[in-house]
Amino acid sequence: AQAYGDPEKWTRNDKFINGLPSFKVKIFNSNAEPKASKLAKIVQSDVDKAEIHFDEFQFLPSSVIAVEICLSERQIAALKLLNEWQFNAEQFDLNLSDVNFILFRCAEEGDPKPYELPGFEKFTYSGLYGLMYHLEKVRNNQDQAHPLAMNLRQGAWLSDYIVSRLHQRTSTKALGEHLQLALRQVDLLPR
Repeated sequence: AQAYGDPEKWTRNDKFINGLPSFKVKIFNSNAEPKASKLAKIVQSDVDKAEIHFDEFQFLPSSVIAVEICLSERQIAALKLLNEWQFNAEQFDLNLSDVNFILFRCAEEGDPKPYELPGFEKFTYSGLYGLMYHLEKVRNNQDQAHPLAMNLRQGAWLSDYIVSRLHQRTSTKALGEHLQLALRQVDLLPR
């Protein structure tokens, strides 16, 4: 068995963080530029996206790396637009039939089939209520592994489905365009 030192003999140092002398820390570089890192390489796939690839021979168990991430100018602008985006139902002149179409409707009522998540159940409604039910579950449980959360991270299919469905009716087309403005900004944000 390896001796790890006696925790009873540890004394606090007022000038720096210290620990047991039998443990060693190897700091490759503090505040390193991405290209200088020995533990990981940053691969820029486009102006708004990058991936971190860890070197499995350098990044051993118990290794720690801290990464600072900043939004691009385009993402900052998208976030600003989203924060300013407003919804006022009165501006769209919707009747009860339109609201029913926006929130509910199913294939049996002549609507396109509800959105389907791969490896998950089909939504009950084609409208927004079917989505809101699952979004509430994701939010309340902070379930980032939920198929809906994964689908949202993988692409804009759901937002495209919502907008194209609203564009089908003349009376909901303006709402679809208004919603599309916000959803396009969401698509610019990191997933």
